[in-house]
Amino acid sequence: MNKFLIGLALVTFLTSGSATMAADNITLADHTAWARATPPGTSTTAIYLTLVNHGNSGSKLITATANISERLELHTHRAENGMMKMQQIPSIDLPAGETTALKPHGNHIMVFNLVEPLEVGDTVELHLLFDDQQTLTVEVPVAKNGLPSSEHQRSAGEHKMKKEEHSNEHKSH
Repeated sequence: MNKFLIGLALVTFLTSGSATMAADNITLADHTAWARATPPGTSTTAIYLTLVNHGNSGSKLITATANISERLELHTHRAENGMMKMQQIPSIDLPAGETTALKPHGNHIMVFNLVEPLEVGDTVELHLLFDDQQTLTVEVPVAKNGLPSSEHQRSAGEHKMKKEEHSNEHKSH
């Protein structure tokens, strides 16, 4: 029994250590995250940000969760019959050594069924889940149409990021 527990602890330690190394390679580019403010009665919005993969191997953003909704999806835009349409995608590639922007009319995080409208000055707690099962937590300011002003960033504080090992407490989508 003791050998089993020691073995289990060793496997857990080694597994979490390697996963942590991979997650440490993904960061948020400073002052790039924002969520679009919504008028009353609107139940959808989008979140935009820029991620930097400092590692030597690629990674993927596979899902996102937030305190403002139970349903977030990764989306992109594609051309169809001369029209641009949004489409859900299973993941967003984060190539090694590159910066990946989630932006309007490109890849982004779509938010459905908002609990309440988002107003300029609000903050969204966003949890990003990567293919190595690590998460990045980001405090995302709400802006009307683009990045918040520097005054808002100072009043809302710096973007707070926290890397944590993905556990059973986080929902997987």
